[in-house]
Amino acid sequence: MPPKFSLQNVLDYRHSKVETLEVAHGRLQHQLQKAIDQLHELEKARDSLLQELGSYQNGNLDLQKILQSRTFLKRIQKGMERQQQEIDRLKAEAEEARRALVQAKQDEAAMEKLSQKEMQVYTDRMNMREKQQQDDIYISQAHSANEKKMRERVPNVRYVF
Repeated sequence: MPPKFSLQNVLDYRHSKVETLEVAHGRLQHQLQKAIDQLHELEKARDSLLQELGSYQNGNLDLQKILQSRTFLKRIQKGMERQQQEIDRLKAEAEEARRALVQAKQDEAAMEKLSQKEMQVYTDRMNMREKQQQDDIYISQAHSANEKKMRERVPNVRYVF
């Protein structure tokens, strides 16, 4: 039975770290996508308000509606600016999380490779031990066969050493 990898605890820790970072990166990607969608919604609202403002400026001018639309347009613009800042912040966080995830995966892969190398060393040692045992068996069999041949040639001779 192969021995347990000597750094198995480190490998397990690195694996759980990769999983945690994958979840965090996915969460940030989801938040980023939501922020982008919200920005698109604000852009649609702005475009709609601009069309509405254009229609108020044609024909009979309703200054109250024009003023109200401009005020709302300024609020939408400020909201878009804040949303863009949030998107930029989330992009930076997502990029940092991606870098950390890549580094963690590389660290885990290094430990996996070390584990495989340790297993290969164990397998090589077992193969070498098995070959030595086979060699010992073949040598023993050859020695027994030699001794048997010697006894058949000279049946009543005793060897004194």
